[in-house]
Formats: sequence, C-alpha cells, structure tokens
Amino acid sequence: MMNPDDLFFDDKAGRLYVTDTGNNRILVLDRSFTPITILEGFEGDGGEWLSLSEPRGVFVDAEGLLYIADTNNNRILVVDSQGGIVRIIGKPHINSLPEEAEFYPEKISVDAKGGLVVLARNIFQGFISMDRDGTFLRFYGANSVELTPALLRQLAWRNFMTYDQRRSTFRYVPVEYSNLHMSPDGFVYATVRASETSTNEIRKLNYK
Repeated sequence: MMNPDDLFFDDKAGRLYVTDTGNNRILVLDRSFTPITILEGFEGDGGEWLSLSEPRGVFVDAEGLLYIADTNNNRILVVDSQGGIVRIIGKPHINSLPEEAEFYPEKISVDAKGGLVVLARNIFQGFISMDRDGTFLRFYGANSVELTPALLRQLAWRNFMTYDQRRSTFRYVPVEYSNLHMSPDGFVYATVRASETSTNEIRKLNYK
C-alpha cells in the first residue's frame, strides 16, 4: 500500500475496505485480512471506465452500498455489491461558496435514511450535509477559530492598524476536521487535525 488514508469494516458482510490512496484503489479484505478483491474503477452507464484518483474515504451503508470519496475526481461514487454505479455525486450547489471553489471530498458517512455527511478539503464551515441525491442541506458541526497566543496578539494589534494593514494580515480559520464516523444511534464522532492547544480533538456531535 501507499499512503492508506481510511478504512471501514462492514460487519454484516465481514469485509474490511481500505483506501490505498497513493495507488488509486480500494482494497477489500476478509476478517483474516486476506485480500478478496481490488477496486481501481467502475464501468459507468455509458460504458466508460471511471478510474479512482486518490480516494480518501470509504463507507458501507446498511443496504450494502459502497460510498467512495473519489477525492481528486471531485466526486462521490455510490456502488452496489456487484460493482455497478448507483449514483455519482458531484459538487453540491452551496450559495456561500464561490463558483470556482473545487469539491474535494475526503471522508464520508451515511445515516439510516441515506443522508450524507461529508468532510471536504478547504471547507471550514464544518461538514457538508446532503440528502441521498447530493443536494446540499446545511453545514454541520462548524468549528470555531482556535484562540492561540499569536491570534490574541494580532487581535490586539488590529486596533492600531489602518484598513489596508488589516486586509494584509494573516487570516485565521477554524481548525479543520480530519475524520468522522456516524454511529447507529445517529451521533457523529469526529476528530480534528492536531491543534496548538491539543484540546477538544475528539468530539461527539448530535443532530443539532
């Protein structure tokens, strides 16, 4: 493997899915870690071959549908147990994001009704919540900006800066999430990327 980035164990089928990100594929193993198959792409409706490009997230729902965050292809693939494409979910329409913003899904989880919670790169408003067809619903679990000594110093200095000086200062953004998992009871367990304060790095989120 090269840079494996995510895994999901489907207890019902007894299969472990691992994103072999650097090799652009998904490895499927059994309970004893014996390889079953390797998924490098899928045949689309028109017969074209849809190769994976640095997939970083994988999830299997209660119906056995496989969800793949096909990161560098800017899409989420939904695949059935026979390897057939069920849906392709691209960039959702979000009014608060500029049109030129790219959609890089990295992690994904699905609730009992088929709703998606997606972690996307460079999205600081929280997770993206979508319905089963990929329609944007809202941002979910937004983080706050981490209060560090450097940030407090800059906030103090801004009181003495001109408008142009304030515009040129470094922008502080909320700490990004690094992964998520939706439990059967509907709670989302999330981790954030390493922060300077090393607090609140594992979180449990409810629907609100």
